[in-house]
Amino acid sequence: MQHSLERELEVASIAVQYCAHLTNQLQQQTLSPESSIKKWDHSPVTIGDFAVQALLTTAIRSEFKNDNFLAEESADELRENAALLDQVWDLVKTFRPSFPSNHVPSSKADLLDAIDQGGRGDSSNEGRTWIFDPIDGTATFMRGQQYAINCALVIDGREEIGIIGCPNLPIDSGTVHENNVDNGGLGLMIFAIRNQGTWVRPMQVDANLAPATRVPRHGDQTAMDQLIWTDCSTYTSTIQHLQQQVAAKLGTSWPGVDLYSSIVKYAALGLGRASVCIRIFKFASWRSNSWDHAGGILIFEEAGGKVTDLDGKAIDFGHGRKMSENHGLVCAPTSVHAEVLRVVQDVLKAYGSIPWSR
Repeated sequence: MQHSLERELEVASIAVQYCAHLTNQLQQQTLSPESSIKKWDHSPVTIGDFAVQALLTTAIRSEFKNDNFLAEESADELRENAALLDQVWDLVKTFRPSFPSNHVPSSKADLLDAIDQGGRGDSSNEGRTWIFDPIDGTATFMRGQQYAINCALVIDGREEIGIIGCPNLPIDSGTVHENNVDNGGLGLMIFAIRNQGTWVRPMQVDANLAPATRVPRHGDQTAMDQLIWTDCSTYTSTIQHLQQQVAAKLGTSWPGVDLYSSIVKYAALGLGRASVCIRIFKFASWRSNSWDHAGGILIFEEAGGKVTDLDGKAIDFGHGRKMSENHGLVCAPTSVHAEVLRVVQDVLKAYGSIPWSR
């Protein structure tokens, strides 16, 4: 596989694989209450989230010194909580021998700086910006279920590389389930480069990347009666009864492949283990976080999928931390996206206006 971003793909893929090993080992431990916190939106963040963000940033920054970073976490909590910072630093030090020497923070100050380089990043419309979600699905990660490490390279606001590491997702399974965990390996990595297709490989516990296999472009031939929905039955941010109506009109069951992590959903879509994902937010003002979608959309589209917002507009990653120009989400195979979008818009029209805010 030859392309102009070969070195970027290699460096980022190895970093994701190292971090998959770290999180896999951490997940097998019992995280104490002191190892996690609740953020302002009540979502959890663990020492693993902080460690992975620092390691991904440091590894990629060591090779591409002029690139920008945008990621979910900031180091504010660590600066205010010395005990939590000590746990993150101890975790990084434990895995330091496994990483190339220049790919790990050299001190606590370096660790905090690496986290904040992405956590305080807010621009993605010019130049090269790496977008990370260090552990997407932290709640399910803490329960020993599915989660993902997400890494994307956006150039001038457009996805060019997408890498998703799923340490618990068996590579040979025909479906995706929270509790169907790869206990004998390190799961899989699914990745894409624009115009180079979608690829998948098993992850390994070293610096070597296993050979990759190209995923067929399944989204070009999918028929309406073959659609498999993927959603989360416990989400509180979406109007679920409208999404259920859309699923019923499409003749597919809801929630279908029931997954908490947005990024694991994209892995399922890319692999062809699901084919439709719709997001209708409760409030018209709500916008998605870039790290919950960047890279994942490219992976699905390179496998024959198409992703737009509820108005049919292409997704724009040129506005920093939020997808501010896009409301909601319609992911479907290219072969049927127009019909799926029509059904969604018909359901929305019958429902009436969605309130702007709370």
